[in-house]
Amino acid sequence: MGSNQCSGLSGMGNLMRRIIISWIPVIGAGILIYVIYEVLKVSVLNRYAQYEDVVRLTLTVAVGAAAFWQTGREVTRMVYACDPRKGPVIKFLLQLSIVSAVIIALAVEFAKVTPSAAAFGGTAVGLILGLAVQQSLSSIFAGVMIILSSPFKPGNRVTLVTWQYGVLRATYPHEGMPNGFTGTVVDMTLLYTTLIDDKGVTIRIPNSVLVQAMVINHDEAQFRMARTRLDVPASVPIAKFEEEIRRRLADVKQIKSIKVTAEETWQSTSIYQAAVEGVADPSMSEKDLRDALMRAALAARSALMDNPSPQR
Repeated sequence: MGSNQCSGLSGMGNLMRRIIISWIPVIGAGILIYVIYEVLKVSVLNRYAQYEDVVRLTLTVAVGAAAFWQTGREVTRMVYACDPRKGPVIKFLLQLSIVSAVIIALAVEFAKVTPSAAAFGGTAVGLILGLAVQQSLSSIFAGVMIILSSPFKPGNRVTLVTWQYGVLRATYPHEGMPNGFTGTVVDMTLLYTTLIDDKGVTIRIPNSVLVQAMVINHDEAQFRMARTRLDVPASVPIAKFEEEIRRRLADVKQIKSIKVTAEETWQSTSIYQAAVEGVADPSMSEKDLRDALMRAALAARSALMDNPSPQR
């Protein structure tokens, strides 16, 4: 489906029409089952007539669950393909509306019972559900807060730093780095937010955990900075080393500045460690920037070792 068919008011109208059409078989099946029950209640199911409220409640939950699933499927099919950033948000809000409608319908059914029974049943059910689905409700409300505060959008590359999940630190490179999970946000549901990390692994984080996490949104960065280190022979002047690196990266328009500093020397006086730091546009990833710096630094070191005064 083209982007012009799922954008703006016309796109939302098409989506709602598809969703309502998908609800018709579900609602029709629920009505049919209830009619059959009413017909058979007088004769065959007379002894079970007192369970009419239970039947209505069960049908309400079943129809709501089916509508919930159908809505998610239609949004995924229609919106994700042409607008992956808005799709998860639309699905979240629509499914939240369905859950709210089912809860209201259940409350109305309970209100039809005698006040004392409704009060007792509501209290008991409230306590049971409160204990049983505490984490789920926490994730739902956390999802609402994430939607409202919008620390990221589907499609953004983010790093999530949270104390609930441990991450093993890498020993290289020896730089300060956030101890978290990095990936691209691909989906948001009532309970989970889904990321795809750099290795293609799917990560699902409960919204109740995510709302407490520190979110680093890489797509909102003003610039990219990367630094790499390598050993350089002491016979290679650092000024020439920096000049040669700048010359080799002059054609990379995304890189705005390069700085080379002497970090330290080892016990041997024949080498020193140089740090090459580069700043680039946000369109260039940190990984690509570091790769470009390292390639240029290795080539510059090799050229200066072979020829102390390399020519263009």
